[in-house]
Amino acid sequence: MPEISKPAGATRAISSNWLSGLSFSGIFLVTAAANLAYSLREGRLAGVPVYDDVRYLSDALDRVMFAPGSGLWSVLATFWSNPPHAPLTTLTAAAGFWALGPHAVAAYLANLWVFALYIAVCGRLSRPVGGLLARSLFVGVMAYVPAAHAMIAEFRPDLAAGLLFAVALRLLARTNFRDASLKEMGALAIVAVAATVMKLSGVVLVIPALGIGLVIQVAAQYRASDRDRGLLLRHALGTMAFYLLLLAPFAIVFGPATVRYIAGTLFTDADIWATPGGWWFHLTYHLVGPGARQALGAFLFPVIGLVAVDLLLCLKSRNWRRQSPLPFYATLLVIYLAMAVSGEKTTYQGSYFYFPILLAAASALVRLCVAARTQWPTAAPRIVQAAGTGALAACIVFLPLGSSYFGRPADRPEADRLIGGVTNAAFDVAKQDWQGGKACQDRVPTIMTLDYDPLAADALQMALAAGGLRVEAVSVYFPRSLAEALRWVDEVDLVAMADPASGHENPWLLIGNYAPQIFRFLAAKPGMRKIAVGTYENRPYWLFANTDCSAGGPK
Repeated sequence: MPEISKPAGATRAISSNWLSGLSFSGIFLVTAAANLAYSLREGRLAGVPVYDDVRYLSDALDRVMFAPGSGLWSVLATFWSNPPHAPLTTLTAAAGFWALGPHAVAAYLANLWVFALYIAVCGRLSRPVGGLLARSLFVGVMAYVPAAHAMIAEFRPDLAAGLLFAVALRLLARTNFRDASLKEMGALAIVAVAATVMKLSGVVLVIPALGIGLVIQVAAQYRASDRDRGLLLRHALGTMAFYLLLLAPFAIVFGPATVRYIAGTLFTDADIWATPGGWWFHLTYHLVGPGARQALGAFLFPVIGLVAVDLLLCLKSRNWRRQSPLPFYATLLVIYLAMAVSGEKTTYQGSYFYFPILLAAASALVRLCVAARTQWPTAAPRIVQAAGTGALAACIVFLPLGSSYFGRPADRPEADRLIGGVTNAAFDVAKQDWQGGKACQDRVPTIMTLDYDPLAADALQMALAAGGLRVEAVSVYFPRSLAEALRWVDEVDLVAMADPASGHENPWLLIGNYAPQIFRFLAAKPGMRKIAVGTYENRPYWLFANTDCSAGGPK
């Protein structure tokens, strides 16, 4: 029987896919290694886990260590009774701990899927550019964006949520609802759901933005042609219905806790979370202000320039307009304005704008390369390769391949020394005073700190969990009065704090204003052990332990 060979074109395509996959994998591995090395040297992994990363780490480790049963399914089962703040992030950390042990680096290794997705998206975007060399140069340059490094060096859901949101918006902009297949509509709904649930508190932006984007996209397609308008609307509504159907289980499980969190941030504690600054500061924060400069770095003005050129060409050229980037840019403008009027500004939250505009600029660059190749088929590929080589060389010479939004705090060495003293004292209290105590069998003991420097309560929870002692971290940083602060402290079993005489205080954390009164209250409380566990800023660092574990727990 004669051998059936594959067509030459198919063989070349398979070979090209393998080569591009190897090239992009190499870029991923080199960049991931550089950022993990940076983190181990002077970033998050260089000391005790810090806020906010440690909230997700401690939650995940607690579930892995103490959930009934074994395996990741037992961790998932706890989500029903105790919904996490960010389920996919918690599950990522849990997978790392389950596979590699109770070490922070395990969770960061598991979290590399976010950066892998970023590289895959950049590789997919680069396909129209042309050959493997040009595509590899494109992806290599994209690996130098600071926001990409933060995906590796920082353990938070915001970055993954921003990337998934950008991918969802891009899929939405590229979907022709008249001719969309069931597969295309399903893919769009699934990615949109992933973007929504990646950071549940982000639903206040993500759901309205996706809805507005859908309306803008459908309106543009409806206006462009009168063909099959009914089919266009049915497909759009069907996609939205599938999205809502997939989202429903998450709303049932995580909805109540998410609503409480959002209400507290937007209303109850809005004054605490508000970022100080005038209207110009808030208006420009995510475009050319501190957030944009931190997330995009040297890429900021090239990104803005590419988007501006893309818009100008779209307005001037009919051929350019056929690619329909305008609905995407209209959606992006709505998103930006919504984030600008928000009272709270952080670089992390800005991920919902930085990644969409980054992908928009990358898409604009690809369109320019394709247009150049159409205009000058012989010269353009060489020009693109030369420009890409120059851009990557400039990145290698002038930009770091490893970085993070925030490096290791100055007091990390003291935190490294203190955490052993605090945890050893807590283990001693549990063994000498709590072991066999009825009160501690009825509930999980609680622990809090008055600051997240040098140690956050979650970091202590995590260290104790690694040693087999389960405690619940309580964060009470913003009491409105001394009475409220004392009421919380009175209901916690372990309180770690710097000596008030050290003068250490964080003006942003209101509870620090009451440190002297809290210290006196705990020192005078019956049944409370006062243990010096080390020094911080040349003064004692204390652990107060309720010896009979009789605190009623936070209300």
